[in-house]
Amino acid sequence: MEIGYRSTLVGLAAAVLMAACVGSATAGRLSLSHGSLVRATWAALRFQLLGITGAECPVTLEASYHSTTSAKVVGTLSGYMTRALLGRCITGSATILSETLPWHIQYGGFNETLPRPRPILNLVGSSWKISNALTGSCVARTTSMEPSTAIAEPTYEAGGNGIIERIRTDEIRRIECVPLGRGNLAGSAAVTESPGGARNVLLRLI
Repeated sequence: MEIGYRSTLVGLAAAVLMAACVGSATAGRLSLSHGSLVRATWAALRFQLLGITGAECPVTLEASYHSTTSAKVVGTLSGYMTRALLGRCITGSATILSETLPWHIQYGGFNETLPRPRPILNLVGSSWKISNALTGSCVARTTSMEPSTAIAEPTYEAGGNGIIERIRTDEIRRIECVPLGRGNLAGSAAVTESPGGARNVLLRLI
């Protein structure tokens, strides 16, 4: 679960952050305002399974970009989720399978419309185990066909630059958790530059 959260958040943080800057419909690349590391922090990330919350835990994900610019092409590898931290769970329990790091962060397009779109990030390769007394235990792993997905919610300035302070998981996305079935991640995270953790992330199209 922690891993799922991190996948979603981090993948979300990295991919979303790079995709969140949209100033015009013709711009072909995305630019990150500063630094190459992004941190996404969930106070409570939930993995919902079989109609209940299988696990709910605080999660922090850190992502590293290949560069400060990225092609605005769906499926493009933008960077890697390099670190995932799980706090004490409020409900159930979760374990991040850290041996599967780093996870791939891919640009997933955007919803809404230009010039104020909401970038989408897909996290591929994240793995975690979720346990709950009511449902039992299961292991989830995201793939290119079934990624965990995050959506950036930028605040746009005059001129089209977007300030990304938060991302949220796409609750519609389903992730197979073997052997129990399909579940989904739910929750929103605060996004900052890492390792300082104080500045917001600014994205723009170039």
